[in-house]
Amino acid sequence: MTQILKDSIKIEYKLDQVTPISKYEMNAYNVPFAGNTSMCREVFVKGERKLEFSIDGDMSLSQIMQKPVFRDELVEYIFSISKQLVSVIQNGLALEKVVWDTNYMYVRFSDFSIQLLYLPFESKFDKKDIGEFVKSILSGFVYAHTPAIECANQIVDYFNDHREFDAFHFNEFVSDLRASSQLLIIQGEKGKSKVLTSNENNKELAIHKAEEAARKAEEKARKAEEAKAAKAAAKKSSKSSSKSSSSSSSEKSYS
Repeated sequence: MTQILKDSIKIEYKLDQVTPISKYEMNAYNVPFAGNTSMCREVFVKGERKLEFSIDGDMSLSQIMQKPVFRDELVEYIFSISKQLVSVIQNGLALEKVVWDTNYMYVRFSDFSIQLLYLPFESKFDKKDIGEFVKSILSGFVYAHTPAIECANQIVDYFNDHREFDAFHFNEFVSDLRASSQLLIIQGEKGKSKVLTSNENNKELAIHKAEEAARKAEEKARKAEEAKAAKAAAKKSSKSSSKSSSSSSSEKSYS
C-alpha cells in the first residue's frame, strides 16, 4: 500500500506476528547515508503489524523509465544506487535485503538520487544478482539521445566483463562515467544535494526536456506513418489509373 503525503511517500510492508526485526539494521538504515534520507519503523495498525517507510522521493523509478532519459541523468541514477550499495556494506547491512524492485525505488528530482528501501529482518535472504538487475533496468529505459544509449552499453559491457559483483569497484567505474557529466551535484545539509548546470537546470527544466523529446519522437513517428499512408494511396491510385487506361484501349480496339 502506497500513500503520497505532503512531505513524503508512505509505504507499508505487512508483517506477520513472529518475523524478528533487527534493531541494529533498522537504526543503521534510518541514519542518512549516500543521499538516502528515507526512514522506516515498525507500526501496529488495527492489530496488524507493519513496517512503515517514509520515503523522501517524488516518483518511482519505474515511472521515470517511461520517459526519455538523457546520458548525464542516467549516470546519476546508477551512481546513486552504486554509492548507496557501498554504504550498505560499510554499515554492516546485507545487499540482498535491499528491495530490488523499480516500483519501490523512488527518485528525488532535486538531485536525481534514488531512495533505496531496506528490509531490516534478522532472517537471511537469497543472494541477488545485482548485475543482472541493473542490466534489466537499462533495458527498460527509453533513451533520449545516442550518448545515453552509448553510456548504457558501457555499463552493460562492464557487467559482462565482471561476473562477480563488487560494489566498491562498480562505484569507481560509475564515478569515472560521472567525471565527464555536465551536471554538478552540490552536497547539502541532512544528506540532501542540489543539482547545478551551466544553464542553472532544475526539476522543471529536466521534465520539460524529457517531455519535449517525447513529443518530437511522437511527431516524427506520426509523420512517418502519414508519409507511408500517402505513398500507399498514391500507389493504389496509380494502379487504378493504369487499369482504367488499359480497359479504355481495349474498348477502342474492339470497335
